[in-house]
Amino acid sequence: MNNNDLIIGILGGMGTYATVHIFKKYAEIFSTEKEWDRPRIIIDNRCTMPSRVRAVLYGDDKDKLIYEMSDSVKNLINNGCNRIILACNTSHYFLNDIYNLVPEAKGKIINIIEICARALQEKNTDKVFLLASEGTLDSGIYQDIFSKYGITCKAPLESEYNSLRRCIEAVKRNEYSDSIRDLFLELIHREKICVLGCTELPILFELYRESCSDIEVYDPVFLALNQIYKEFNQKKILTFGVFDYFHMGHLKLFKKCKEYGNYLIVGVQDDDYVDKYKSNKKRLYTTAERVEMIEALSIVDSVFVYDELKTETMEMVEFDTLALGECHTGGRFEVIENWCLEHGKNVIRIKRTPNISSSDIKNLITNE
Repeated sequence: MNNNDLIIGILGGMGTYATVHIFKKYAEIFSTEKEWDRPRIIIDNRCTMPSRVRAVLYGDDKDKLIYEMSDSVKNLINNGCNRIILACNTSHYFLNDIYNLVPEAKGKIINIIEICARALQEKNTDKVFLLASEGTLDSGIYQDIFSKYGITCKAPLESEYNSLRRCIEAVKRNEYSDSIRDLFLELIHREKICVLGCTELPILFELYRESCSDIEVYDPVFLALNQIYKEFNQKKILTFGVFDYFHMGHLKLFKKCKEYGNYLIVGVQDDDYVDKYKSNKKRLYTTAERVEMIEALSIVDSVFVYDELKTETMEMVEFDTLALGECHTGGRFEVIENWCLEHGKNVIRIKRTPNISSSDIKNLITNE
């Protein structure tokens, strides 16, 4: 998918200056010489919604809030948005409620908290300081998700919630002072790694960045926009196989594939199909085990399971280039090659690594 297919939706208005800041970040991340090369973005600045914090803490207007958020999400989807960001961390507490009312939103809403957790895990981070609204802190949404990634959240004390509230409200009103600066800097310097779990706080961070040079700061919305950018600017290459007797030839295949794209998708054939059509071939590993092995390779970006190589399999995956072996000709290979060409996909053929094959390995094991 390219930028012409991508339509980003922002459910904003929670507050307005934070929504403006997100739009600014979108413009910076999707930088381009020509304006029309940017993806379309639709912003619903629904500032009339009830407070997310009060809905979490006291249940105030909870049903109305869920309805209005769901209504906005549905409108964004109906207008073609295929990636949606909720411009409020606290609103993620109600994600399941939104999905109940708008099931088609699954897969379209980007969970910014999950994105942040994965980014921290990639850096082998196991402890962070979380700055957020009291609703976000008390709801436990960050703590619950981060714990799944082995990350502990340290948070301000309840006695400091008023200081946090003052910082957030200053951004909402677009009114700053030395006292707000001092409050923010005192809070953000508690730990070396800080997550800004409120969409107002990155604005303060940018204002006072020079005084935060010793802090590693994570902005979940910025990370989500970056993921969208990477996702829709990747050249995805697809290849298939059983990969039961995994060997150097397979690894060289993957390396060669990466010369034609920057995102490698590997299809692993399911046990049932292998057993049905290759009943005389003894397998070493189950489907799950083979998937686990391929996923463990850093060169591989995504793995999925398929039964038979057919056009329906091609339709399961979003890719740009299909990599086949030089011996994959005729029959079903010709069918899928024609399908690829008809659908604007590239097809390349990669030479087999000489002097090694799964059959040779099987024969060697059998003879021994």
